[in-house]
Amino acid sequence: MEHKAWIQLRSGRAFYPADPDPALITIEDVAFALSNLCRFGGHVEFYSVAEHSVRVAALVAAQDTALTLAALLHDASEGLGLVDVPKPVKVLLPDYDRLEAGVMRAVEVAFGLAPQACDHPLIKQADMMMLETERRLLHCAPPQPWGTEHLNYVGQEELSVQTGVAPRLGVSSRAARWAFLDAAVRYGSRRALTSCA
Repeated sequence: MEHKAWIQLRSGRAFYPADPDPALITIEDVAFALSNLCRFGGHVEFYSVAEHSVRVAALVAAQDTALTLAALLHDASEGLGLVDVPKPVKVLLPDYDRLEAGVMRAVEVAFGLAPQACDHPLIKQADMMMLETERRLLHCAPPQPWGTEHLNYVGQEELSVQTGVAPRLGVSSRAARWAFLDAAVRYGSRRALTSCA
């Protein structure tokens, strides 16, 4: 094992982000953590990574149902100790990309996904669409451009129609967790749900 650094997951398991074991990854642990992580470093009213992931998966499902589970899990590494580091900060952390890639490969193995399925261009496109949607609906006017203003976004009125989730952004942590778990079952997670969620 390269590093001894570990975190305790909700299930009680020890997880080593530098040496991730797919056998230790459960949908419940990922859902629990993502539903408690606020997007944008916490600089918006509470809006969880789990809710974001459910919305990204729903956008992808409208175009390619084979990619929906991968879309739901595209930020799973953030629920396994790497948290939601805002992109402008992430580029300052040289080892972050390596750790994230390793954890995401373990996630793909754990859930029977093809290698790099979570990096599919359609998922990246839906992720960026939700980023721009979230920027417009959750943030005040920016002090300088984000560089996403040119992207397509989902308008407030279209949100529930396009994603099948509540029209307003920012459901509770508990609601986001159950929406994530429900989506995992709907999108074909082969990992059994246990009672610890």
